[in-house]
Amino acid sequence: EGFERALRVTRSVLRAAGGKLGIKPLSDQVLGQLCTEWFGIPDGVHMRIDGSFLPFEPPGCPGQFAPPSGYIFQPDPGLPTAVLGEIDGHLIVDGALAYIRAQRAAGQVPEGTIGAALFAQFPDPAQEVQLARTLIGLMMGFLPTAQINLINFFAVLKGDAMERLAQQYTSSTEPDLYQRADMVLRKPMMAAIQQNPVPPQIWRTAVAADQWPGSPPVNVQPGDRIIVDALKVTQADLAAGVLRYQRCDACGATQTGRRFMVGARYTF
Repeated sequence: EGFERALRVTRSVLRAAGGKLGIKPLSDQVLGQLCTEWFGIPDGVHMRIDGSFLPFEPPGCPGQFAPPSGYIFQPDPGLPTAVLGEIDGHLIVDGALAYIRAQRAAGQVPEGTIGAALFAQFPDPAQEVQLARTLIGLMMGFLPTAQINLINFFAVLKGDAMERLAQQYTSSTEPDLYQRADMVLRKPMMAAIQQNPVPPQIWRTAVAADQWPGSPPVNVQPGDRIIVDALKVTQADLAAGVLRYQRCDACGATQTGRRFMVGARYTF
């Protein structure tokens, strides 16, 4: 279902652009429109489809989701990321909250399938802030990772490599377009993600004492910040010819290659 929606929206955006558009502006439009279909925003009033990360009002989607994402997931974000992350974070939550209140005032629920389900889970007006934060949290987990992975994929596979993949796709006799894309693109896309994973590092704060096996063992104390270098792990697997993609149950993050951490309890 997600593939079919994305394919339909991508074709529509490309037709409107005359058939040619760079991957960044293309993904800005496609991701923004998909969010409207799934979440109800951007609605053009309380949130716009826009790729700029600058702190404008109404906020732009997906652009203004990038600085808060970096601020949250980078172990040590620099000053520009921290400042923009806080400003844009407030703007996108405020935009979602204004949208929710406008929908409630009009006696409506979002047309977006996920947005409608969230409205049903938070029916009390006293829960509007929680609903806004939940809505933005879901979008935050989707937008920057999906867009940056896609941009990185095109950066790695450019020129003749991308031409060959396009030829394989168009010459395939597989009638199911998702299956065709899966056969042609899955492995090179996995390799591209392992070469430059998003996020490149993962961090958590321990909330309980623990000891990790090793030589010597690592003692973890409450309050310790645990940083895992996903980039080194996934690149090492790629160099060793290990091509795989899985969910890390221990750290709660999507990753490629080996499991990163086990045994510790932690929180943001």
